[in-house]
Amino acid sequence: MQCPRANREARGHELHAKLYALLLFSAMISLIPPVDATDAVIEYQTVADFATNLFTDLAPLVALFGQDVSKQFLSQSIDWWDDILFAMAPVGILTIVLGAIRVGGHGWLRNIIGRAREPPSVSEAEFLSSTSDDVSEVWNKRGVVRKVDCNGSIKQILYDDTPGIQTVMSMWEAEFSREPQEQPYITRRDKNQNPLTLPEDPEIRRNWNLMPPNLTLNAHKPIDNRYPIATSAVAGIILQAGVIAFQAVVNYHLKWTMTENLVEGYAFPLASTGTCMVCLGVLICARAIESCTTEVIWIPAERTKDEKKNLKVMWVQRGSQEAFASYAIFRVDAKDQMPGDFRPIWGSYQTQNPRDINWLNYFVLLGSLLCLIGFPVQFIGLRGLHYSATLAQLVATGVMILIRSVVRNGLSKNPPILPLQKGYELDKVALLIAGLNSCRPGPRFLYWKEIDGIKL
Repeated sequence: MQCPRANREARGHELHAKLYALLLFSAMISLIPPVDATDAVIEYQTVADFATNLFTDLAPLVALFGQDVSKQFLSQSIDWWDDILFAMAPVGILTIVLGAIRVGGHGWLRNIIGRAREPPSVSEAEFLSSTSDDVSEVWNKRGVVRKVDCNGSIKQILYDDTPGIQTVMSMWEAEFSREPQEQPYITRRDKNQNPLTLPEDPEIRRNWNLMPPNLTLNAHKPIDNRYPIATSAVAGIILQAGVIAFQAVVNYHLKWTMTENLVEGYAFPLASTGTCMVCLGVLICARAIESCTTEVIWIPAERTKDEKKNLKVMWVQRGSQEAFASYAIFRVDAKDQMPGDFRPIWGSYQTQNPRDINWLNYFVLLGSLLCLIGFPVQFIGLRGLHYSATLAQLVATGVMILIRSVVRNGLSKNPPILPLQKGYELDKVALLIAGLNSCRPGPRFLYWKEIDGIKL
């Protein structure tokens, strides 16, 4: 049995231990800085400012990139409406500037970007819609591919597979009959279906006829109806103007700012000026690229209408050792197409080297300067505005990407194709048009160049 003195000493030690622990805990708590409501607001504001700055900095940079999107759209650009649609809330600014310089810029500009010794055919294959002696379009397993130095591997023919009156002819035979007294089946016009004044030289017309066919402009959805493009371009102008108007309202009327400071006086003038400069610069660069090519169309001539020929278009591709095989590519024409009529056949060519055109060189220089100066001006202006102004421009860019994709949705739909046996491409095509399955092949003839009217 413990004595009372021992119990008192034990309780005293226990009390001292608890007091020591309490003092130690209090000391530790005192080391933590006090937090009140004001500090919490400051920390929240710091996080919000960081997110806002990150968003404001990254959003304009989206417009700089988009290489594949830009090249895809330019592959079917044929007039001002396409250029305007491309320039509103643009994306791929770097791509369009570099492309314009590579296609038609001064030599010293190409030297700056490291393309001083680049052959014209390389930039033509990447940015232009034309075909030439050095650039042609072929079909692989996934779609149309623009190739350099593979001319002669694909031919464009017209055929009528109506039972009993099957007809096959080359574009040369259809436009320039072998017999002088015969009328042509097709006639060449400019892209607006007006009589073609150039080239009048028969040799030049002959050379144009020998150019590789254009699959991008013909094998996919028809591009003849310009109403959707024009409507979309007008919508793009309204959308971009609306963004600038919204930024003005935010800056001058609502007076929204990213901080509690007063509205920066330079913000909106720089943002609006930079946006206009970028849009105008992209428009000039896109127009410079599009003006490097001459588009022509072939439409039915009077003979086709009189004989009510049901002519269709086919491309016969001869395989090679490269990454493409032999194919027959068919164009899908309208179901309500009447005999004697067919939708225009497009061709895109270059009449001269764009790098040798002085006005085009300076045109490219002007567009490049506007883009390179306008973008940083726009960037600085947007950083001084409320983040909603940058968000509005970003939303407009996304909407315009969607609109441009919709008007080019035909590129995603592949035309009907038929794999062919290498070396017997035209035999299979002849059997197909005649409605036969097979026959015993006879002696081989050098018939490939005969498609162009050249007798060997």
